[in-house]
Amino acid sequence: MHIYTIHEHPGLAPGDRDPEALFIREGFCVPAVIFSIFWLLWYRLWREAVLFGVLMTVAVLVALSVNAPDMTNHVIRGVFSVALGVFAYDLRRAALARKGYREAGVASGGNTEEASMEYLLRPAPAVAAQAAGAADNPVREEDMNNKRDLVAIIDYGSGNLRSAEKAFERMAAEGGSNARILVTSNPADVLAADRVVLPGVGAFGDCMAGLQAIDGMVEALEQAVIQDGKPFLGICVGMQLMASTGLEHGTHKGFGWVPGTVAMIEPADDNLKIPHMGWNDLQISANAADHPVFAGLDHGEHAYFVHSFSVRPEDDAHVLATVDYAGDIVAAIGRDNMVGTQFHPEKSQKVGLQLIANFLRWQPQAGGAA
Repeated sequence: MHIYTIHEHPGLAPGDRDPEALFIREGFCVPAVIFSIFWLLWYRLWREAVLFGVLMTVAVLVALSVNAPDMTNHVIRGVFSVALGVFAYDLRRAALARKGYREAGVASGGNTEEASMEYLLRPAPAVAAQAAGAADNPVREEDMNNKRDLVAIIDYGSGNLRSAEKAFERMAAEGGSNARILVTSNPADVLAADRVVLPGVGAFGDCMAGLQAIDGMVEALEQAVIQDGKPFLGICVGMQLMASTGLEHGTHKGFGWVPGTVAMIEPADDNLKIPHMGWNDLQISANAADHPVFAGLDHGEHAYFVHSFSVRPEDDAHVLATVDYAGDIVAAIGRDNMVGTQFHPEKSQKVGLQLIANFLRWQPQAGGAA
């Protein structure tokens, strides 16, 4: 496990996550010792490369002035190379700061991909305060009296709720729905809501345990989604929980709303890494051709993914979209009043915002999507 400092691109709005952020490892840099000036050139540290070249030239000149030039040359060059290894990552961080990159704390992981996933899916700084105040932000009576659509985004300690909340609020305003977006951990709010959104990051079993730890939340979801037929959107692990069983770190029971299993991604190409992380092209299924939530979305449009497990529905009719990752991976599922996306709409720019806007307008009929 390594520690990385996070460097976000210039111009990023406060609180947002940068899918292309750079991760600079803490500690000693062995490649810089071995490759020295070539390592500096690879990372375009031009000023540092010139300085290192000058120092190495001085080392050669000093060595030539003593009785044992070869030994002295090796010792001095070795000292400079080790010193470069000690300060290499600091040099990279300083160079990024000169270019306007913003340092955004640290992340941990076995490699940069794992650290990036941890960073992208961690709650934004304001989320903790929002969660603490959820109980003080109940459904307002005026919302009920004015027939204002209420969208409940469930907070159970999993997911970047600030990003989701901002995306839903934006599309509620732009789409003219005037819906109130409520981040809540109160089952009563879920029962009172007109639409329910279940985000989720992390392991399948942990997310289900998080829901079960909130007294009455699982029952409220069953009532709102299954009994009352309210429009439901599951995001990432929130979608996976719609399945019957999850096989991540053991066998765990899901809601069973869309019969199927959540299993490890196994790409046919060994060169493809797990987790499946980054942008990928959506392939809209024929099942979603007339689905209101997928209106305006076309084949080949990009969505943002971060996951190691995927849903495998028992019935192909429940597959609404896939992506190619050395084989088809289910990107979206749905039936009746339920839709789930493996990708993150709140991070998927145009595609994600279009899907959110569609969801806010969606009026599913009993037994169908329309």
